[in-house]
Amino acid sequence: MGEDRFAGATDVELSDEGREQSRRLAQRLSQEKIGAIYASPLGRTLETAKILAAPHGLEVETSDGFREISHGHWEQMTRREVEENFRTKRPNGKRTRTHLPRRVARAAWR
Repeated sequence: MGEDRFAGATDVELSDEGREQSRRLAQRLSQEKIGAIYASPLGRTLETAKILAAPHGLEVETSDGFREISHGHWEQMTRREVEENFRTKRPNGKRTRTHLPRRVARAAWR
């Protein structure tokens, strides 16, 4: 099982578990009518999207508007490390999640 780490904006590889989950989802969705697949340009999200797009013969369209949020100082830490090292429950100096829906909506409507 994958580690419970904050990856967010850090471009870490898709885990073997993530690949297997993506393959199973691609198989389940293979008979659905899907006209487009979008992803952030990060490697793990692009790899996931390509696995999902393959049964449909689709190219993945990337956009920075779909980039993951940054977890600031929490990036690459486990939940336990965050709980032990940070008294606040928010990553210092980073925007809240309220901006995320607006950014993604703008990217989706382009």
